[in-house]
Parts: sequence; structure tokens; C-alpha cells
Amino acid sequence: LTLAIAGTHPANSHVQEAHQRLGQRFRTLGWLDRQQLAQAMSESLVGFATLADSPIGKDNSSNKVFEFAAAGLPAVMSPNPANIAHNKQGHHAYLAQDFSARGIREAIRSAADEPDVWRRKSRDGRMWAEEHGSWQRSEEVLLSLYESLTASL
Repeated sequence: LTLAIAGTHPANSHVQEAHQRLGQRFRTLGWLDRQQLAQAMSESLVGFATLADSPIGKDNSSNKVFEFAAAGLPAVMSPNPANIAHNKQGHHAYLAQDFSARGIREAIRSAADEPDVWRRKSRDGRMWAEEHGSWQRSEEVLLSLYESLTASL
């Protein structure tokens, strides 16, 4: 397996350590346009929506959860409360058992070892994103929030 990361990433210690440990199995793709990103995702086994075990992960999850699901790319997710809730709704991800490297490794291994389950999660993710992560649904939620905020002014 190869770890590929897209976007702009400063040369921080995590990126350097990944490159040192993985060597040829680590690729930085740089900034990708939509077509390039879609191509990279179509060549991937899983996406990552892993967050630290911290208060921010209690109520928040990465936008990547929706992006990966919409693309039919199952994600490996850390067991934060928000990620657990997302996965219960759509059954579209591989939820790590804990926040350790071992837990994440086992989730990746499950994705690689069970192609039929991967295909089901891919299909379920697309359906979940369409039903729960669409712009129309988000628009309703945001407009309701804005109305409640302006009503208190």
C-alpha cells in the first residue's frame, strides 16, 4: 500500500516522519484540481477521517467524511463520537477500534481483505451522502441557524 496525501502541506515533522518510514510508499500529490482529485480518489482504497481523541472530535468531524462518501470511497475513521454517529447513519466507513496506530492499521487491513464489504460500504456511502450530506440539506440547516441567530439580535 502507498500513502498519498493531497493539498499543500508544510514540511512539518509528521510529513517528514511519514516519508522516512514509508520511503517509496509515501507520495505527496500537491494541490489538485477537481478532476485530479477525483482521479486520485478513484485510485484509492480508503480515505482518512482520523482526528485526535480531543474535545473538538466530540461534536465535529472532518468535511472529508462527506467528500469521501459522495465519491464512494470508504473512509478509515477514528472512533470520535461524531465519526461514530456518521458511521451509524450510513455504515459507509471503517471505524478504528481505538486511536492507536494498530487500530487504524486493522481498519485498513479490513478494507484490503474484504472486497465485497468494501463495495457495499462504497455504495452505502454514496447513498448516505446524497440523503444526508447534500447541499440542499446543508442549506436548510444553515438557513435555520441564521434565522435563529438573527432572531436573537
